[in-house]
Amino acid sequence: MNTDCTVAWKNLYRLLDVTQGSAVRLSNSDPERYVLAGTTGSWDLTGAVQESSVFVMQTSDVGTPQWTFRYGAAPFRKYSTKIEMKPCQNGYILCGTVLEGSSLPFDDVGFLLRIDDAGNLVWLKFYSTDVTETAQTHFKDVEELPNGNFVVTGHMLNPEPPSNAAASSMTDTILLTMDSEGNFLAGFRYPAFTIQDNGTENLDVTSGESLRVIPGGVAVVGHYMQPYFDNPGSQLFQVDNVGNVQWYNFLPGILPGQSSISNGTLRYGDNGTLTFAADQSASALVQFSVGGNFIAAKKYGTVHWRNTATSVYAEPDNSFTFTGISEVSVPLGTGYYDNRDCRVGRTSTSSLSTGCNEQDLNLSVEGREVLAIGLEVQVFGAQGFTDVPPDVISVSPSTNVLCTTCDCLPPVVVTPTVQWPGDLPVVVIDWEPVDPGSITDVVVIRDGVVMAEVVGTTYVDENPNGYHRYELVFNPTDVTCNPTRKTVSIDSSPVIDFPDATDLIWIPNERDPQESVCLVSGLESGGRTPKIVLGDSALATVQWADLGSTTPNEKPVVWALFGEGAQGSTDTVSPSNEGVLTEFLLGGGSLYLESSNLDVFSADFRNLCGFSIEGSEPIADALVELEGLDSGFGLDLSDLSTEYSAAGEFADQLLPIGDSSGAILRSTSAFGEVTAVFKTGATATVGYKVLTSSTLLRGYSGNEELFVDRLVSVLGDSGSPNPQFIRGDANVDGGIDIGDAVYGLTYLFSGGDSSCKDAQDTNDDGAIDVADPIALLGLLFSGSEPPPAPFPDCGVDPTVDSLDCEFGSEGCP
Repeated sequence: MNTDCTVAWKNLYRLLDVTQGSAVRLSNSDPERYVLAGTTGSWDLTGAVQESSVFVMQTSDVGTPQWTFRYGAAPFRKYSTKIEMKPCQNGYILCGTVLEGSSLPFDDVGFLLRIDDAGNLVWLKFYSTDVTETAQTHFKDVEELPNGNFVVTGHMLNPEPPSNAAASSMTDTILLTMDSEGNFLAGFRYPAFTIQDNGTENLDVTSGESLRVIPGGVAVVGHYMQPYFDNPGSQLFQVDNVGNVQWYNFLPGILPGQSSISNGTLRYGDNGTLTFAADQSASALVQFSVGGNFIAAKKYGTVHWRNTATSVYAEPDNSFTFTGISEVSVPLGTGYYDNRDCRVGRTSTSSLSTGCNEQDLNLSVEGREVLAIGLEVQVFGAQGFTDVPPDVISVSPSTNVLCTTCDCLPPVVVTPTVQWPGDLPVVVIDWEPVDPGSITDVVVIRDGVVMAEVVGTTYVDENPNGYHRYELVFNPTDVTCNPTRKTVSIDSSPVIDFPDATDLIWIPNERDPQESVCLVSGLESGGRTPKIVLGDSALATVQWADLGSTTPNEKPVVWALFGEGAQGSTDTVSPSNEGVLTEFLLGGGSLYLESSNLDVFSADFRNLCGFSIEGSEPIADALVELEGLDSGFGLDLSDLSTEYSAAGEFADQLLPIGDSSGAILRSTSAFGEVTAVFKTGATATVGYKVLTSSTLLRGYSGNEELFVDRLVSVLGDSGSPNPQFIRGDANVDGGIDIGDAVYGLTYLFSGGDSSCKDAQDTNDDGAIDVADPIALLGLLFSGSEPPPAPFPDCGVDPTVDSLDCEFGSEGCP
């Protein structure tokens, strides 16, 4: 389909007698192509299956097959019609169920199939959750984990059903993990119970239908049936990274993706939401937060048999497109016949509303306590695949438009400018006039707050000092049209020259400029003068030698704001930009790095900054509170704590590395994940400081300025924490002579003072004792080895010890 809701093309594909598609994805190798998966097979005249297999086909952008393969074919083998396919490293991973398993030890076993980007078989394996044929292991969905392993959901028969239950129908949801080669790692089943008013415990029937890997674990949606009450519904729950249930909800009357094909039912949004397609006597979408709290639900259309949403896609603008089966009564002579159609709907941005025939659903949500029970799994290998060309039949589909709210306004060009008629800025936003009478008004939103409703082509904002994001909503006169939205970001901060800037805020390409708002506010309230530079190439334009030159009492700080990065993102900081930051640091600079995904930096740069990323898993969304720590190296936040309100975001878990690096923020959860590290380092001549944080300042729940002030007090301190000195110059007069040995002996045996114990530590063993003046005398009169650096030139102490230096040697910088 095109984005204007019209059908671009439609093809039918046939391999053997019966061919059924079940999942479609954009091609890994070319996002303009499609990859389709399903089942195909042959039946005899009695209806008995002769052969069936899984197929995968890649097509061009207009549906022309480019390659097609069949996998796992065997005489009298029958696959279920529900096949799921997901992208993985260098290919695709598929899952499903063998209902009748010729050449397998027994029927009803799950399978995983891994292929490369060109369709070549990597491996095919079958799985049973029991050693007998009664297990009935069904696989419904699979996804790759960040570490390259796979997690699968589905169901198995409960091994201990009640005596009065139909043992063939009492199923438990399962979650299994396999390594990248398909070898079984761990598995759990999740039996669910309902306790009646009289205390009787009844086993319920559940099945996992769709899953999503989310920060900190896995979310699962699936079927839930209370057989003793004949009460169907759905389950939605989350487990942590080792399979323990974090929360579990039962939703009576909501059936997830009720169809023989219901792939893509569950979606996880960057805003921390879980949304799934469902059936509630009509197509429905249901949305929860990652914490398990109900947000919203809607159903669409009138009640028709099998009128249901079976799949949902999260669009880049946070809207949703859903599809499913719809029964439409079509006139035929004096009567009607039921026509089974495909139904497609799309919601507006950041909501579940389509603007068509819809109504809100107020769901009943019942919490459950569900425990994970460990499983053992048998694995059977298989090989072989066949290249088979399909028959292609072009189809011209009819379209029955139930309601349309597609964009139908002409394109709008928005032009923002910043004017300075005096000391305060004025932002002027102009837009080209659209067709006369086609819009009612334009709503102007600044940083999430509605500023005005404009009838015209210009909006003027007086004194919006700083960085702001404006969203313009063009409301059409035609109520069947969607509003058109335009977003512009504008920097109306005063123009600041590099010599006058105390702080340089760098926001790379594609990063949210709003990350800088609370930082700018905190810096300005502390009397500092920040300058913002935008884009990946901005660091190359900085006049580093002039930075902060007019404010020598305020040490310049570079704040690199990467904000919220996509989990698993392959974006990286360029070597040239890392080189600029490295040169700035080793020249004695102070650096603040902020990114929830710190993999953007190379391992060498992370080592320089004194941290590593602990494991490959991000911290779970349960990260709700942070407590400060004393780094032990000059930055103490142990008296600070804050709620962390960046709901739904993730943060890398950090580990301090090196002798002068310490943790300064950690989660208050049971695991105490470290999210910020402070490092002090030194070269032969200067010291530098760097603070790295995987949590974002804007999430510190009203404590942003307090934290900024504390960080600036250390990072922006112009007083050198490591004064320069000459090793052995105990009296810090700038020279090495007998007076230094006498000074050291006097300090040891007569209680003298010392302004630089590092200089007295001639042998650099971290202690002041008689060995130091002896080493100095050996240097002066016996030609002994010279002391460690810094010697004979000025410098800072390159080793970390408990000694300090209040004043350096005379003549040193």
